[in-house]
Amino acid sequence: MFQSKYKVKESSTKKAYNYLINLIAKRDYSEYKLREKLRLKGYESSHIDESIQKLIDDGYLREDFYTDARIRGLMSKNYSPSHIKRSLEQEKIYVDESYILSIFGDNYTSVDDQVDYLVSKKIGSKPIPEGREEFYKFKNKIITFIVSKGHSFSAASDAFNRYLDKTD
Repeated sequence: MFQSKYKVKESSTKKAYNYLINLIAKRDYSEYKLREKLRLKGYESSHIDESIQKLIDDGYLREDFYTDARIRGLMSKNYSPSHIKRSLEQEKIYVDESYILSIFGDNYTSVDDQVDYLVSKKIGSKPIPEGREEFYKFKNKIITFIVSKGHSFSAASDAFNRYLDKTD
Protein backbone atom coordinates (compact mmCIF):
# COMPACT_ATOMS: atom_id res chain seq x y z
CA MET A 1 0.00 0.00 0.00
CA PHE A 2 1.15 3.54 -0.75
CA GLN A 3 2.74 5.42 2.13
CA SER A 4 2.60 9.19 2.23
CA LYS A 5 5.85 11.11 2.12
CA TYR A 6 4.10 13.76 4.22
CA LYS A 7 4.20 12.10 7.61
CA VAL A 8 2.25 13.94 10.30
CA LYS A 9 4.59 15.02 13.08
CA GLU A 10 2.38 13.50 15.72
CA SER A 11 -0.54 11.37 14.62
CA SER A 12 -3.45 11.57 16.98
CA THR A 13 -7.15 10.97 16.81
CA LYS A 14 -7.88 14.55 17.86
CA LYS A 15 -5.70 16.03 15.11
CA ALA A 16 -7.22 13.71 12.53
CA TYR A 17 -10.73 14.61 13.72
CA ASN A 18 -9.99 18.35 13.55
CA TYR A 19 -8.58 17.95 10.05
CA LEU A 20 -11.76 16.13 9.00
CA ILE A 21 -13.94 18.86 10.51
CA ASN A 22 -12.02 21.47 8.48
CA LEU A 23 -12.54 19.42 5.32
CA ILE A 24 -16.27 18.83 5.72
CA ALA A 25 -16.85 22.45 6.71
CA LYS A 26 -15.97 23.35 3.13
CA ARG A 27 -17.86 20.59 1.30
CA ASP A 28 -19.25 17.08 1.70
CA TYR A 29 -17.11 13.98 1.32
CA SER A 30 -17.75 10.28 1.35
CA GLU A 31 -16.24 8.18 4.12
CA TYR A 32 -13.89 6.60 1.59
CA LYS A 33 -12.57 9.97 0.42
CA LEU A 34 -12.03 11.16 3.99
CA ARG A 35 -10.13 7.98 4.83
CA GLU A 36 -7.95 8.48 1.75
CA LYS A 37 -7.20 12.08 2.67
CA LEU A 38 -6.13 11.07 6.17
CA ARG A 39 -4.07 8.19 4.85
CA LEU A 40 -2.28 10.45 2.38
CA LYS A 41 -1.57 12.91 5.19
CA GLY A 42 0.19 10.11 7.05
CA TYR A 43 -2.20 9.41 9.90
CA GLU A 44 -2.10 5.97 11.51
CA SER A 45 -4.94 3.62 10.63
CA SER A 46 -6.18 3.39 14.24
CA HIS A 47 -6.45 7.19 14.40
CA ILE A 48 -8.24 7.25 11.05
CA ASP A 49 -10.79 4.67 12.23
CA GLU A 50 -11.40 6.46 15.55
CA SER A 51 -11.75 9.92 14.00
CA ILE A 52 -14.11 8.69 11.27
CA GLN A 53 -16.23 6.89 13.87
CA LYS A 54 -16.37 10.04 16.03
CA LEU A 55 -17.46 12.03 12.97
CA ILE A 56 -20.27 9.52 12.37
CA ASP A 57 -21.25 9.44 16.06
CA ASP A 58 -21.38 13.25 16.17
CA GLY A 59 -23.65 13.26 13.11
CA TYR A 60 -21.26 15.13 10.83
CA LEU A 61 -20.78 12.29 8.37
CA ARG A 62 -24.01 11.01 6.85
CA GLU A 63 -23.24 8.75 3.93
CA ASP A 64 -26.93 8.56 2.93
CA PHE A 65 -27.25 12.35 2.64
CA TYR A 66 -23.98 12.51 0.73
CA THR A 67 -25.13 9.77 -1.65
CA ASP A 68 -28.43 11.50 -2.41
CA ALA A 69 -26.71 14.86 -2.93
CA ARG A 70 -24.09 13.28 -5.19
CA ILE A 71 -26.79 11.57 -7.28
CA ARG A 72 -28.72 14.85 -7.61
CA GLY A 73 -25.57 16.72 -8.57
CA LEU A 74 -24.63 14.26 -11.30
CA MET A 75 -28.25 14.07 -12.44
CA SER A 76 -28.34 17.86 -12.84
CA LYS A 77 -25.31 17.54 -15.12
CA ASN A 78 -27.39 15.13 -17.24
CA TYR A 79 -25.38 11.99 -16.55
CA SER A 80 -27.15 8.68 -17.06
CA PRO A 81 -28.08 6.44 -14.10
CA SER A 82 -25.44 3.89 -15.11
CA HIS A 83 -22.76 6.61 -15.23
CA ILE A 84 -23.87 7.89 -11.81
CA LYS A 85 -23.69 4.35 -10.41
CA ARG A 86 -20.12 3.94 -11.71
CA SER A 87 -19.10 7.31 -10.27
CA LEU A 88 -20.45 6.34 -6.86
CA GLU A 89 -18.72 2.98 -7.00
CA GLN A 90 -15.40 4.79 -7.46
CA GLU A 91 -16.09 6.32 -4.04
CA LYS A 92 -16.97 2.88 -2.61
CA ILE A 93 -20.67 3.77 -2.47
CA TYR A 94 -22.86 0.98 -3.78
CA VAL A 95 -26.47 1.67 -4.77
CA ASP A 96 -28.90 -0.04 -7.13
CA GLU A 97 -29.76 1.70 -10.35
CA SER A 98 -33.40 1.49 -9.26
CA TYR A 99 -32.54 3.74 -6.28
CA ILE A 100 -30.96 6.26 -8.64
CA LEU A 101 -34.05 6.14 -10.84
CA SER A 102 -36.25 6.76 -7.80
CA ILE A 103 -34.32 9.98 -7.14
CA PHE A 104 -34.82 10.89 -10.80
CA GLY A 105 -38.55 10.41 -10.21
CA ASP A 106 -38.50 12.50 -7.04
CA ASN A 107 -37.02 15.32 -9.12
CA TYR A 108 -39.52 14.87 -11.97
CA THR A 109 -36.76 13.91 -14.38
CA SER A 110 -36.44 10.97 -16.71
CA VAL A 111 -33.58 9.64 -18.80
CA ASP A 112 -35.51 10.57 -21.97
CA ASP A 113 -35.90 14.14 -20.69
CA GLN A 114 -32.16 14.31 -20.13
CA VAL A 115 -31.30 13.00 -23.58
CA ASP A 116 -33.82 15.31 -25.29
CA TYR A 117 -32.39 18.27 -23.38
CA LEU A 118 -28.83 17.33 -24.36
CA VAL A 119 -29.78 17.13 -28.04
CA SER A 120 -31.46 20.53 -28.02
CA LYS A 121 -28.62 22.04 -25.98
CA LYS A 122 -25.93 20.72 -28.31
CA ILE A 123 -27.77 21.73 -31.48
CA GLY A 124 -28.76 25.10 -30.04
CA SER A 125 -29.41 27.58 -32.80
CA LYS A 126 -27.04 25.92 -35.26
CA PRO A 127 -28.58 25.19 -38.65
CA ILE A 128 -28.91 21.53 -39.62
CA PRO A 129 -26.40 20.89 -42.44
CA GLU A 130 -27.89 20.21 -45.86
CA GLY A 131 -25.21 17.97 -47.38
CA ARG A 132 -25.28 14.27 -46.56
CA GLU A 133 -21.68 14.07 -45.36
CA GLU A 134 -21.95 17.26 -43.27
CA PHE A 135 -25.25 16.07 -41.81
CA TYR A 136 -23.80 12.72 -40.65
CA LYS A 137 -20.75 14.44 -39.22
CA PHE A 138 -23.05 16.84 -37.34
CA LYS A 139 -25.26 13.97 -36.11
CA ASN A 140 -22.24 11.92 -35.02
CA LYS A 141 -20.84 14.85 -33.03
CA ILE A 142 -24.10 15.27 -31.11
CA ILE A 143 -24.56 11.56 -30.46
CA THR A 144 -20.94 11.24 -29.28
CA PHE A 145 -21.53 14.08 -26.81
CA ILE A 146 -24.61 12.36 -25.40
CA VAL A 147 -22.90 8.97 -25.19
CA SER A 148 -20.05 10.65 -23.25
CA LYS A 149 -22.63 11.40 -20.56
CA GLY A 150 -23.26 7.66 -20.20
CA HIS A 151 -26.42 7.40 -22.28
CA SER A 152 -26.85 4.64 -24.84
CA PHE A 153 -26.21 5.15 -28.52
CA SER A 154 -29.77 4.14 -29.37
CA ALA A 155 -31.28 6.61 -26.87
CA ALA A 156 -29.10 9.39 -28.30
CA SER A 157 -29.97 8.50 -31.88
CA ASP A 158 -33.70 8.29 -31.08
CA ALA A 159 -33.61 11.68 -29.36
CA PHE A 160 -31.80 13.22 -32.33
CA ASN A 161 -34.45 11.83 -34.68
CA ARG A 162 -37.25 13.14 -32.42
CA TYR A 163 -35.64 16.57 -32.51
CA LEU A 164 -35.52 16.48 -36.30
CA ASP A 165 -39.17 15.41 -36.45
CA LYS A 166 -40.15 18.40 -34.30
CA THR A 167 -38.24 20.87 -36.46
CA ASP A 168 -39.57 19.59 -39.80
